This record gives sequence, structure tokens and C-alpha cells, in this order.
Amino acid sequence: MLDHPYTKDLMAFSVNRVYYDAYRSAARMTRLLGRPEREARDYEAAARAEGRDPQVPVGA
Repeated sequence: MLDHPYTKDLMAFSVNRVYYDAYRSAARMTRLLGRPEREARDYEAAARAEGRDPQVPVGA
């Protein structure tokens, strides 16, 4: 794939980003629904396990 002429134009999609956002959303929903804080922390830990926050620039 990397030798394809349009490789430079590809926008790579990260499944980790989808999981990260899903876990963060689950943590927010858990709090909004008044569920135990432990559940929200578990979702946040799962998000961290997917990797660093993709919104934070590398080196920040």
C-alpha cells in the first residue's frame, strides 16, 4: 500500500481513536446517569489503555 501513488493523500483511520472516544463517552454517560463513580473510572482507565488522548499533540 505504501508504494501506491495516492498514499500521501490517504487519511489513516485509527480504531484506537474510536475505542478511546467510546470509553470517554461511556464515562460521561455513567456520571450523567448517576451511576457509581467506580464505573466511570473503569471506563476512563479503559480509554487510557487504548493510548494517550489523541487530541493532545505529540510532545505536549
